[in-house]
Amino acid sequence: MSPRSAATPRTVPVVLGVVVLLIGVGVATSWLLAGGRWLRMDTPSMGTAAPVGSLLWVRPVELEDVAVGDLVTVRPADAGGRTYTHRVVSTTPRGLRTGGVLSGEDPWVIDQARLVGRVDHVWPVLGLVLRLAPLLLALLLAAFLAPARLPERWRLPVRIVGVSLALSVVLVVHQPLTDARMLAFDTGAEGARTTWVNAGQVPLRLRAPSTGASATMGPGETATVAVARTDARGRYVVSVRPDLPGWTWWLVGGPWVLLALGHTLRERRTLHPA
Repeated sequence: MSPRSAATPRTVPVVLGVVVLLIGVGVATSWLLAGGRWLRMDTPSMGTAAPVGSLLWVRPVELEDVAVGDLVTVRPADAGGRTYTHRVVSTTPRGLRTGGVLSGEDPWVIDQARLVGRVDHVWPVLGLVLRLAPLLLALLLAAFLAPARLPERWRLPVRIVGVSLALSVVLVVHQPLTDARMLAFDTGAEGARTTWVNAGQVPLRLRAPSTGASATMGPGETATVAVARTDARGRYVVSVRPDLPGWTWWLVGGPWVLLALGHTLRERRTLHPA
């Protein structure tokens, strides 16, 4: 087999990767040139329609082209320059009335000057990925470059540890996976009822130790749990934990275990050849 034909299979993934990258850059560039912009959803007000961490593709639009039910991004006059992405709940001669799925109708009326644009696409999780990317890429680059001067047998183990540390640092700094926020709290003769929204990226389980009642909620979903009584400190306690199947942990940790095992076996064959 010639060297050229042997190298061909290796070039296929590289070529495909370059093609995909060029297509992505082209789409993004054309979107920006058309006046579009990218925004990240940071609040859970839209529930599952636009969960926290979603990337929003917002295109400028005329006020008369917006209809009830459209998802729009607005910059209210009294919001200090902040933008909000909510549904259009009604149209009036003065402008648009908007509201969140979970937060209710907004107090403002939006005219053309305060309309940033209409949301054409909602990409769940992608906004979070872009937020984490700078720190994660910097740490991953350090994890791969730092062991370059170590003996070859140590490079892979050190890189595995480095990548694990990089992921851990990013998760600790940004804490994107588990985030439960309380929406409502009502007390009565039989205890309290608490309503929560999942503003994280993994399913969560709520549990009230006093009653054993529990509920699960995916990203952007809400759940209500009843609490019968307070604890010794006079608090109504609800525990929040990830609700992931057991195979998820194997999916996350399995590749690292296989890499480490393969490296160990390879080193063993090198030191003790048959």
